Amino acid sequence: MVVAVGGAVLLTRLTPEPSGPIITVAENTPVAAARIVATISPPEPHFSYAWLEENPAPALENFTAKSAILVDLSTKAVLYARNEHEQRAPASTTKILTAIVALENGDPSQKVVVSARAASAEPNVMGLKAGEVVPLNILLYGMMLDSGNDAAIAVAEGLLGYDEFVQAMNAKVLELGLQNTKLSNPTGYDEDTLPHYSSAHDLAALAKYALERTPDIVNYVSEKRIEFTATDEHGWYGPWNLNSLLWTYAGTYGLKPGWTPDAEFCLVAVAERDGRHLLAVVLGSSQHFTDAAVLLDYGFAQVGS
Repeated sequence: MVVAVGGAVLLTRLTPEPSGPIITVAENTPVAAARIVATISPPEPHFSYAWLEENPAPALENFTAKSAILVDLSTKAVLYARNEHEQRAPASTTKILTAIVALENGDPSQKVVVSARAASAEPNVMGLKAGEVVPLNILLYGMMLDSGNDAAIAVAEGLLGYDEFVQAMNAKVLELGLQNTKLSNPTGYDEDTLPHYSSAHDLAALAKYALERTPDIVNYVSEKRIEFTATDEHGWYGPWNLNSLLWTYAGTYGLKPGWTPDAEFCLVAVAERDGRHLLAVVLGSSQHFTDAAVLLDYGFAQVGS
């Protein structure tokens, strides 16, 4: 499935790249002996709050999320925000960044040997078995549709090595200037001792980056169900999308729901109507699909008027 955002491929660059280091050298001094001061310029904002400042959102009825943000992807305008910078457990919405790193470091056709560690991951799983040789393409479907933790671990191990993959995830966070995200695994599992958190704002920025810079991610989040026949190298797989909005909210084409005891229900959702694409993030919800639909309804009413 190919998605165009704002008419063209989403995607006239909505996110400016963070500025690099600025090196200042004292005047009239040999470079070798110069006093060099390196500073990092803060990245430009991912979104604009100008519209929201002029149009404060009303209290939304039947809305339970503790943290949320709604963005018009065509304009980068924030249409609604609630505690959007609050650090919270992100559950399986983590896998959006896992998919970004995978798509930027791997080829969908490359094959991954499933380790015992990946095969023994706790649910949700796509059902991998140790020793299978599975194309990255299938693992990405299992990771984003089934929310397979086994697939996420197999992807991390197979592409860069587990620890190196997590490092690459956090390097991407730094590259994008996201100040309230720190991840310790590719699955979204709650961690007892290591920091694993994000925010509604940061997840929206990651989703926007994914749609702009790795648009193939849409293939792995928009399918309701897909089947892969068994081969000599791997078994049959039939990932089923856990994002109920694909069935219940017209125009939805992604991205990722999640749940853990610490995170409660979470969802990053994107939908399109009449050429306008809205991105909703809800964290700490008791009814994430309903909350996202409430946000999207509000947003489309605003951009429609």
